[in-house]
Amino acid sequence: MKKKVKYLKGGEILSEPVYKTENEILIESNTVLKQEYLKLLFDFGISTISVQDQYEPYERPHLIMQEDKKKEYVEKIRRILEGHIYRDIYHGNDSLRQVTELSKQLIMDLPDMKERVVFDIEPHDGNLYEHTFMVTALSICVGKRLELPEDKIIEIGQGCLLHDLGLRYVTVPYKDFRKEDHVSAEIFELKKHTILGYSALESAVWLSDTAKQMVLSHHEKTDGSGYPLKQRSKEIECLIIQVCDTFDCLISGMECVAQDIGEAIHLIDSNCGTLYDARVAEAFCGMVAHFPTGTIINHGDKTGVVTEQTNRSDCPVIKFLDEIEEEDGNSEID
Repeated sequence: MKKKVKYLKGGEILSEPVYKTENEILIESNTVLKQEYLKLLFDFGISTISVQDQYEPYERPHLIMQEDKKKEYVEKIRRILEGHIYRDIYHGNDSLRQVTELSKQLIMDLPDMKERVVFDIEPHDGNLYEHTFMVTALSICVGKRLELPEDKIIEIGQGCLLHDLGLRYVTVPYKDFRKEDHVSAEIFELKKHTILGYSALESAVWLSDTAKQMVLSHHEKTDGSGYPLKQRSKEIECLIIQVCDTFDCLISGMECVAQDIGEAIHLIDSNCGTLYDARVAEAFCGMVAHFPTGTIINHGDKTGVVTEQTNRSDCPVIKFLDEIEEEDGNSEID
């Protein structure tokens, strides 16, 4: 299971190797993590790793998409966005058109949301392409949950797949971006990515005005406190991406300092109807597990592990740890 390094205590066992570069392993899998290893991970800027979960046999996670399928989509997104930089700008191609078909494919592969579905969302590193996938997948599911017509959901997919195109044009590092560590010129440079992305798409006749507006306004807020134009968006597509982008930025450390799932959900829930559209925020918070499967939590005077979700995002099923040790088969509570 994925874990944020800052929440590890030491003694955990790696389930996957940690890479220093794309092909160079920093720490092998099955390594017991010592305190000095955790410091090493921080020094290399690695914020999320996969560790063994001793309670995995009892857990039944509900993912938004299976990991192998998700990786396929992340790779497709990478090829499209990198192709735009290396082919379109210099040779006049228009590979970004592929996002329309990719949006339609995602809509088919994601759950239909006709029933109340709660997803286990894992934190991840601030990778542009995985972030783009997650924002797109979450936004499409919110659109389905709100029963929007298919043409609007396709537009949501298009706008989300392109929403951070402008980050390909900025020079400041956007991973784990802490404002206090940067001068105002660098903060302004990062914020420009919304305008740069919109400008790159403005002449794309195949892309709707709404999808373009999503690219420009995904960091706006409903009270007018966002950027770049301090607009109060009315389009439901824009309101959806504002919530989903905020959440995934927070859990991945994209353009901000990474937080855990609970903190990210609390931020959106506590600003429902102020910073974020109430209808959208309620739909989102109702479909993302507040306590993901595998979370260790206290319930009364006992400690338990979340084994699965119910149809309420804040009320999971818990299995008590002392009863797991006793191999008691009746230790779960809803």
